[in-house]
Parts: sequence; structure tokens; C-alpha cells
Amino acid sequence: MFEKPIEVVCWWDPALDMTKSEREEYARTRDPKLLRVLPGEEPTRYLVRLISVAHMRFCDQALTEGERNARAFTAGVERVLKPRLRNGTRPESVEGTIVSRDGLRLWDDSDLEALGCYPAEKEIGGVAYAHSYFPQGEERRFLLPPSSDPAWALVDSRHAEKLLRDARQSSSAPSSERATTFAPSGDADTAATATA
Repeated sequence: MFEKPIEVVCWWDPALDMTKSEREEYARTRDPKLLRVLPGEEPTRYLVRLISVAHMRFCDQALTEGERNARAFTAGVERVLKPRLRNGTRPESVEGTIVSRDGLRLWDDSDLEALGCYPAEKEIGGVAYAHSYFPQGEERRFLLPPSSDPAWALVDSRHAEKLLRDARQSSSAPSSERATTFAPSGDADTAATATA
């Protein structure tokens, strides 16, 4: 498990200024270069590490894809940066409170409850699972869980909002008011792309 963590965001994050097709392309590749962020906003970022073989076996014992992804989130998400917690706060970062025998921090139910974002748990868990499934050096392709219908509706709504913003924005608007390219957290160890 020598590969560096990847940094990803949920494809439906409200801080993103992207069309539906741009969001879908990002969801398939998790390429941070594709991300565009609304001015003054910051998406919640997930640092996803490789899941150990033992934890992958535990994930594969799940009866449904949703449960498998939830287990993969528990084992594969190292840290969450700038989360929107259920209590309304946005700390710099949070991590699981359980420490495994090998020293990894894992998420328990109370951690996930405080994080309070079940759709993210399923989506990012799916990313963690796919990231860990393929051998190192293989290009990864990611899929959204089939149970993400509410997320699809949210993306449709955000797509319409973006089209409206773009229609209102004249070409003479100062560039500081336009969407910016996403910049990973800046930690060279965690800014690796999904195509290791």
C-alpha cells in the first residue's frame, strides 16, 4: 500500500460550477483538472487511500453495493477536508476516531452520523473501492452507485442553475467573479490524480 491518497469531491457538491456533462466526466475520471469552483466557495474534499486486502474482503462480504460502498468509505477515507457537518459547522478537517491494529484511522457510526452525508458516504466509498480494486499503475474509471437517483436530481438542478448564471454573466464581468479551477489541498502527498 505505497500509492499516495487521491483527493476527490462529490460530483454533486454545491461549490462546483459545472454543467451536468462536466460533472459526469469528473465522476468517471476523478481528474481534479476538470473541477470548476464557484467564486468564494470551497468543495468538501475526501482523501482516499488504498484499502488493505483484509478490508477489501470485508467490503466484498456486503450483501448490496450500497453496503459495500459504505464499508469502503469506513476503511478507505483517510480524512475529509472542509466538510459540511450535520451541526452546520465546517472544520478544516475530520477523520475517523477508530484506530485499527495497523494504525489506520477508521470511521464508526458516530463519526459518520456527525459527518451527516449518506450520499457522500456511498459515492466516495465507491471511489475508494474502485481505487483499491485495480493494481497500482492502472487507469481507474469510477462509477456512481445506482442508488444515487437523488444525487442525479440534484445535479440536474445545479446544471440549470449554472446555465442561468452563465446566461446572466456577461463577457465583460471581471475574471475574479468567474468560476475558478479547483486547486487540491496543496499537500503534494495527497494531490495525486486518480490515474496513479
